[in-house]
Amino acid sequence: MTADMPTPRVSRRDVMMIAAGLLVALVAVGLWTRFSDKGEDASTEAPAAAKPKESADELVVTAEILKAADIQTVTVTSSPRVERVTASGTVEPNELQTQDVTPLVSGRVERLAVVEGSAVSAGTVLLTMSSPEVAELQGNLRAAEAKLREVEATMTRTRRVVELGAGAGKDLVAAEAALGAAQAEVAQLRQRLGALGASAGNGNAAVASTTSVRAPAAATVIERLVNPGQWIEAGTVVIKLANLSTVWVMVNLPEARLPAVQVGAPVEIHVSALDSAVIVGKVGYIESQLDAETRTVPVRVEVPNPGQRLRIGMFVEVAIDGRRNGGDELMIPSSAVQRIGERTVVFVPLDNTGKFQIRDVDLGPESSDARVVLSGLRVGDRVVSKGGFTLKSQLLKGQFGEDEELGAKEKR
Repeated sequence: MTADMPTPRVSRRDVMMIAAGLLVALVAVGLWTRFSDKGEDASTEAPAAAKPKESADELVVTAEILKAADIQTVTVTSSPRVERVTASGTVEPNELQTQDVTPLVSGRVERLAVVEGSAVSAGTVLLTMSSPEVAELQGNLRAAEAKLREVEATMTRTRRVVELGAGAGKDLVAAEAALGAAQAEVAQLRQRLGALGASAGNGNAAVASTTSVRAPAAATVIERLVNPGQWIEAGTVVIKLANLSTVWVMVNLPEARLPAVQVGAPVEIHVSALDSAVIVGKVGYIESQLDAETRTVPVRVEVPNPGQRLRIGMFVEVAIDGRRNGGDELMIPSSAVQRIGERTVVFVPLDNTGKFQIRDVDLGPESSDARVVLSGLRVGDRVVSKGGFTLKSQLLKGQFGEDEELGAKEKR
């Protein structure tokens, strides 16, 4: 029978010595790893440290890129402050080029030759009518023509008698006077019929009562106020004509917006019925009297209308570039503005060798391809107006390159 072996006992002092040894070993391993990584980073980053770094707000491009971009610059200018006034409007005919067609005699409408929208030339027959007055004038003309023929025959006989010495000279003078009076009466009746649009015919023509109403000038029929068979009095408007090469857009502006609007101000007309086409006009007249009920003032905008794209009665939206008090404001072309992420910037050339400053700007409204600058620029600064997109592409290309290089370092 063997005796049990005694179990060795580990003292507290031994445990502490073992723990201290492990701690020293861990510290040594950490220091070795740290200095080893630092050496590797220094060896790999040494060339990059030698490369000059650009400022985050500057861009340098090569001469080749500068030439290909065809960079153009403009100088920042100031102009009186502009307030854009918007409102709805209605297309109406230009009243200065509108004509009311009225017959000069009373009668019954026999035939209408045009309808609304018809384009007519000067002298085009608009309608024909039967008039008792015309019939009366035709009858008087036939009687005057018969009398003229009789006077002419008397004149011929009297001249022959006088030439034969069988008559007195005073008889010839009287015959000549009678002939002149008869000729004048016939001419007068013919002219009256012509002015009324009726045909004078000739001495053998039958008496007619028909007359025609003709267009006084080239225009478009915008309203027809009579129908066939209708009796109309002389001077009654039967047809309205308008030259639609220019039209008016009538806008009712609230009195609070009037101080910003003046005659001659440029206007943009947006027409939804024409695929949101934009037509340019100008303020032609501002009514001097305020509407007491609506507290608005009619404003007339004169608009060219080639091809008659704008039609009477169309609804449009107008934007008037008005002036307001408060000094001047800075303006730059809209083409100078670039968006880079959340930033709105312009490129300011620093020299002629391809170095540009990336300048953040705060902008106001846009008007006629120009933007108002609220902050970021001063009068006299130069900005890139053409070629800015190429500079933006180069800037973004450089940023993407730095991100890729940084990602490669992190992977190592």
